[in-house]
Order: sequence, then structure tokens, then C-alpha cells
Amino acid sequence: MRISTKGMALLKRLEDFCPQAYFDVGGKPTIGYGNTSDVTAADVLSKRTITEAHGVALLERDIGRAEDALKNRLSPSIFAALTTYQIDALTILIYNIGAANWHQSTLARLVNEYKLEDAAKEFPRWIYVMHKPCDGLVKRREMEQRLFLKGLYE
Repeated sequence: MRISTKGMALLKRLEDFCPQAYFDVGGKPTIGYGNTSDVTAADVLSKRTITEAHGVALLERDIGRAEDALKNRLSPSIFAALTTYQIDALTILIYNIGAANWHQSTLARLVNEYKLEDAAKEFPRWIYVMHKPCDGLVKRREMEQRLFLKGLYE
């Protein structure tokens, strides 16, 4: 199962398209819909820009990677038991925190044990940038947690 249309729309809203390369709050060069793998500090300094179509292509490629990370970490029976909105919430989280962090997380372990209420309590742990809480991530994790638990696409 892949991210739903509603899930993709929510992710686009959360990431907000920026055509010009910039440093995010953690100092990572970023462009488009939060893409960090195809941009460098030199791109930021030169004020590189991309079209929205290019940003969508990068987003779709990176979402595919997040979806693969989700599916590869969970047993097939657990993955099959998740709702569309739970898959959306987890995919959106993985897109933001990265596959490596997801694979080693307590949240992933708890989902794989099908302890979903306990897993949901782990979302707020992913709010730090450079060891400091980030207000934007606090709000984002609350939204992802509500989506995971209640299917609320806000």
C-alpha cells in the first residue's frame, strides 16, 4: 500500500514548496518540498531554484523511499493490518526523520509488535533539532499522531 492522495496532500502542506534552496532550521541545505538529498550549500549560496514540477518529482521519489523503509521494517502481517491513515502518518514521519532513524526507533519496534497505542506515544519524541525542541516539529508530530490514532487529516 502506498501513501494516499489525502496523505500526499497533507505532506505537501506540511513541507510547503520552496523553489529556492535554503538552509533549514537544522542547517541542512533544502529545496522544494523539504528535499535535502539533491541540494548543497553551494546551491543555497548561488540561490539555485527549481520548478514546482521538479519539486514534486523529488517528493514522489523520496516518498517512495519512505514507503519502502516502512514496509521493509514491518512484518508483512503487521503492515497489512495497518489502516490507510496509519500508513500515511508513518510515511510522513519517515519522510521527515529519515529511514535510518525510523529503522532504529522504538516507534517502529512498537508498531511491529502491533502495540499501536504505545507506538503513538512515541511521535512526540521526534521534535528536536540540534538537541532543542522545535515548535514546528511539535505541531507536526501532534498532527501525525492524531492522523495515526484517529484518521484526522488536518
